[in-house]
Order: sequence, then C-alpha cells, then structure tokens
Amino acid sequence: MPAKPAGQQTRGVKVFPRPEPPKPRGESPEPERAGFRRRKKTKKRTGRAQYAGRILISYENCTFHRFICQFKPVKLLHGKEKEYTIPRVSAKQDVLKILKAYTLKNRNPDIYFDNFLQFLERYLEKFGTDFPDLSEFRGAALREKLGGTLQALQDEGICSLQTLQDRIQLIRYVAYDIELVEQAYRRIQARGETPYPSVESLEIGPPPESLVAVDVKIDFINFLDRKPEPPLLLVLNFPSLAKKIVVTSRFIERPLMDTAVQKIRNYLRQSKNASYLQQKILPVFRQKERLLRDQLVNVVMKPDLTLQELISPSDFVFQFWTQVSNSLLKEYVPKKDKLEEEMDLCVAAYLLGMYAMHYKGRAQKERESEQALRTLRQTLDKAPYAFTLQDLHNLKDDRGGVLVRRIDRKSFSDFIEKETRSPDAVTLPELLRVRTAGNREYFIRRSVVAKILLERTGGLSEEFRNHYLDLWTDSLMNNRKLPEMLDDGRFSREVGNRLKERDPLFFSLLNFNLLFLLHEQVPLPGPEKDYLAGLFDLKARALIGCDGVLNLSRRDLYADARLRLPIWKVIPVLNVLVGVLRKMFLPSPKKHGAGKAAAAKTPASSQGDGAIAAETGRKAEAVKFREEVRALKARYIGEDGDIRARLRALEERWNPLLDPQAQANLTEDVNALIRDYIRKLKLAVHLRAPDPARLDKLAKDLANNEALGKIKDKENLGSYIALYMIDYLGKI
Repeated sequence: MPAKPAGQQTRGVKVFPRPEPPKPRGESPEPERAGFRRRKKTKKRTGRAQYAGRILISYENCTFHRFICQFKPVKLLHGKEKEYTIPRVSAKQDVLKILKAYTLKNRNPDIYFDNFLQFLERYLEKFGTDFPDLSEFRGAALREKLGGTLQALQDEGICSLQTLQDRIQLIRYVAYDIELVEQAYRRIQARGETPYPSVESLEIGPPPESLVAVDVKIDFINFLDRKPEPPLLLVLNFPSLAKKIVVTSRFIERPLMDTAVQKIRNYLRQSKNASYLQQKILPVFRQKERLLRDQLVNVVMKPDLTLQELISPSDFVFQFWTQVSNSLLKEYVPKKDKLEEEMDLCVAAYLLGMYAMHYKGRAQKERESEQALRTLRQTLDKAPYAFTLQDLHNLKDDRGGVLVRRIDRKSFSDFIEKETRSPDAVTLPELLRVRTAGNREYFIRRSVVAKILLERTGGLSEEFRNHYLDLWTDSLMNNRKLPEMLDDGRFSREVGNRLKERDPLFFSLLNFNLLFLLHEQVPLPGPEKDYLAGLFDLKARALIGCDGVLNLSRRDLYADARLRLPIWKVIPVLNVLVGVLRKMFLPSPKKHGAGKAAAAKTPASSQGDGAIAAETGRKAEAVKFREEVRALKARYIGEDGDIRARLRALEERWNPLLDPQAQANLTEDVNALIRDYIRKLKLAVHLRAPDPARLDKLAKDLANNEALGKIKDKENLGSYIALYMIDYLGKI
C-alpha cells in the first residue's frame, strides 16, 4: 500500500511521516521535511539595547554595570537575537540611577562631587551608549551638566548638596537608608535564609528622629493602613525578643509578609518540622486533619497561594495562622540562647499572627460594610424617599446605631458616586441628585419619583384649593377681582410660583426630561405609570401646567368662590340695589361720624352686615393664621425643609428606646400631651399663632413637665415639641 502524503487526514487523525535518523557528520543536510525544523547551533550573541534608535552595546564583565542594570526596566523580546527594550529616560533619571547604585555599592550616602565626576567620566567612556543624554558631554560641559542635574534632584528632595563658593563639594543621597533597607528585603525574598536587617547590621547612622519605633502589638496594625509619603524607616520592637528589625513603611505590608512566609517555609522544610508542628496543633483542628495537612503543603509548595489566602482569610486560615504563630512563639521565645535563624523564626511568627488579625478584621469590616450598604439601599426605597446628605449620615439601623458608621468612608463615597453615575448619556442613574430652588440637594431613587409625586399631589391639591377659595371669596366680598381669577395663564403661573415656595422638591421633580425618561426606562406599577402619562403634553413636548398637575381648575374655583357669597352679592341687580341702599341709609362716616352711622342703621340691616363682617373677618384671620404658621416653619427648618423628616430625626435622639413597640408608645404619649397642651392654650380656637420667642418658651416649659421627667435629652425634646406644634397648627 503506497504511503500517504504528509499532512493527509486519516479518520480524523493527521498523519506525519516518521523522522529519519540523523545523517552522519560531513554529509550535506537534506531539506527540512514537513512538520520538522532542525535546530541550528548558533554562537552566543551579545545583547543590544534599544533607545530612540537601535544601539548595539557589548556587556563586558563589569560588576558595577551589572549592578546598575538591575534598576533598569528590561523586557526580553523573543527572536533570533536577544533584544532589550529600554524606554528612553532623561539625564536626571540617568544621574539618579548611577548615584543610587554608586552609594549603595560603596555603602556610604555621602560622596564627594569631584570623585563622583571622575567616576562618571570613566564610566561613560565604557558605557556611554547606555546613557545618550550624558555621553555627549565631556570635561567642563559634563561638570556643568551634572551640577544642574543635581540641583534639580535637590529641589525634589532626592539629594542634598553642600557647596563652597558656589561650587558643589559634597553630595548626600537622602533616600540611601530607604534603598539600603529595601535592597536587604529583596535579598530575603530571593534567599529566605538571609537574616532580617537591623540598624546594627546595615550600619544605618541617621539622626535618631529619622527612625520611628513601632511596637508590634500596639502600633503595627495602624501602620498597615497608612501609606506615609515620603516613606519612613520603622524599627519594629517585639515583646520578649532582643532583636529589632528595620523596615520601610512602603514595604511593611506585602514584602514584609512575603519574607515572613519565606521564614516559615524554610522552617517547615527542615528535618521533620512539618510533621512535628502538625501533631502539635492537631488537637485544635479535630475533624479537619485533611485541611490542616493540605494547608501545610501549600505553605511549602505554593507560597503565592498562601499569601493570597492570608490577605483574604477564611475562618480556617485565620485559625491556622494564629495557632502556628502561638505554637512557635511558645516554643522558641522562652529559649535563652537563640540562634539567628530561631530569632528570625520568632519575628516571622509574630508578624504572621498580626497579619492574620489585621486581614481578618478587614474582612469582617468589609462584610459589615456590605451589609450596611444593603440596608442603606433598602432604606432609600422607604418613606420619606428623599434624603439630604445629612439625612443619610443620620440614618439608624435596627439596633439603634448610626448606619453610616458601619460603612467605610471610601465605600460610602464610592457607593454614592456609583449610584449617581449614568451608564450612558441617555440612561438615568439609580440614584438621582435633585437640587431645589433653595440650593438644597436631595438623593432619590429613580423608582420612587412617581410615588413621591402621586402621594403628595392629593394633599397639595386640597391645600391649594382651600387657599384660593378663601382668598378669592374675600376678594369678591370686597368687590375686587384678582388677575389670576380671569386668566388661565396667569392662574397657572401663580400656582407654579406658590408651589415653588410651598414644596420646592415637588416643583423640582416636575421636569419633562426627567419624567419622560422615567416613564420610558423604569418599570413602574400601573397607577404610577398612568399618573406620569397624564402629566405630559406630547404635542408641546412639555409638562402640563402646575394647575393641571394639582387638578385645579380656575373656572371651578371661581364658581365655588361665588357660591360662598351671599345671594345679594351674586345677582348683579341685587348687588347694585344693596349698594344704593347702603349709600342712602348708611351716611359717610366722614360727615356724621362712625358712631352716628351705626346708630342710624335699622336692626335688620345692622344684624345682616354684622354677620357678613364677622364671616369675612374670620376668613381673613384664617388666611393670616396660615401665613404665620408657614413663616414659623420657614424659620425653624427653612422654606423647603421636610418637617416630617426633621421630626423623625429629633425623635431618634430624644427617644433612645431599642424596643420598637416601646419607642412608638412613648412617641405617641408625647404627641398626645402636646396636642392637649395646644387645646388648653386655645391657639387653634383664636387662630393666633405664637411668635418664635413664645413658641420656644412653650416648648421649653412642656419639655420640663413632670410627665416627661424620664426623658433626659431636653434640648432635642424641646425642638421636637416646637416643630410638632407647628405641624399640628399647620393642619388647622
């Protein structure tokens, strides 16, 4: 059977020819066959660095040059040759790299300018192609270039210069100690058996105030949440340990934790330490032997996974590390003559115990914050539906605690920003920011906007109807006709202006674009969707007038106001006749005096006019009374303030009972006492609203009543009583 060509398919399997044995040396190689590529031996090539152009440099056996190259971001590109892509940097960055490497290599932060300049000249002669921004300078030009660059580094606080007669004498690399310590931790990450650095081992000699002493049991966790700039040198003190290690503030979180895990790994790898430790802590992990064994294996074989589990610990991982830490400390801390390796093991055990506590507490706070945010979302869907930022900060949970205190500040800010951000240009966010005419901002869920409008429409409509009926009746009794009585446009504008003052939030929500997008994008119940549809004038692409929103008809109001008038005021002939009779039988008070005019009245006309005057005066007093109550409300909570929300906030302060039923009963008792107090004063009967001074005195006297003696917070109770009186009088 003939062989099938290469690459031919046989029952779904691609068949390739079997490779032939290699040819003997000296024979010419055959052409490459399908599917195979013979690897050719090539000589080792030198690397080449790429700046703006492609520059070839030969990396010679220079220890310092290899040392300085570790600070360069090098990326290996795959190809026939090794290409090193190095982004072009400025002369300032080049000088900083060389200065950093020079000080660390010589282990001295102070260097003489002339010595550094001589070294730089020799260095650039060999490796100038690595630093194109410096290689073009020589002699005096290089001195001038280096001096200007060092001055710029001094302005940034990277180094300090000592000058004599305007010439730089000494250079001090400020961050030398920071770099020295961080370099020591990089060595530990590479080789776990390297000891932890200390002030003595690194020969750090800065002034004492540059070192910050940190007690591991007291201050360590606080520094984990801080990121001070510039970084600090921290000296960690451990209880019952003579060794004090030094670390930088930016290495205290992840690199230090990495080195601690490395120390524990080295301990578990030695002899039978893993089995010994497992047997020692096994009684704590009954029925979890498999998990314990797997966790010990992960510490040795999978350090990256171990670190990740430590950062986001489960209950088992937290318990594992606390038990490992306590076990190692109990065994090695009492030992008198500890080896360097045992001392580092105790340090690592202390650190990992603190890391476990820190990240466990952080995870617990995150869970509490998420739960509080869910509660906050649910609260935004409940009455009063509209909340200011202050209202959100004062919300309480079921246990009576302030809800926002359980939420991290950043999480709360991110929640507000996320909820109020639109996904695109036409979609409404979940949480709306509504700013009223009084420059007060409310946060409202988009799903409850229609509910707010629908619930408030009935009360506002009744209030406005009574107001205009009283006002127009009084005007007609005095033979005056207001402009809004006769013109629909003026009436609509008058209702809008009054609505803007009476309920600024309701007025601000009457926005065509907002309500149209709500109608189109938000799934709403049938009544709310029908209500929104009734607010649109689609031909004009606008909302109907405020009078239409409140179901107010100018003609109906005018007709109802006329029905309230006496019969002789409605019929024009009788109205004219009564006017003539008044002029005939009631002389002008200017001529005969008010007393004689009253005596000249007939009994019937005097009785009729007295009744009319009394009725008119009563209505005028009612209008004046409502205006006074409205002024009191504006004084206490502002013109656009929500008195109900304010009452709830004050109630939560003076009524601290945790039992919801007991809390409601106490509030109802106080409200009943306030209503009885108002009835005794007969404020509603006489239609006389108290002035602010008298209202404060009445509220203070009632708050100090013996019946309310058990309530301790008299200040908030007095404010609550005053606002409740205003709310009660406003409903009359």
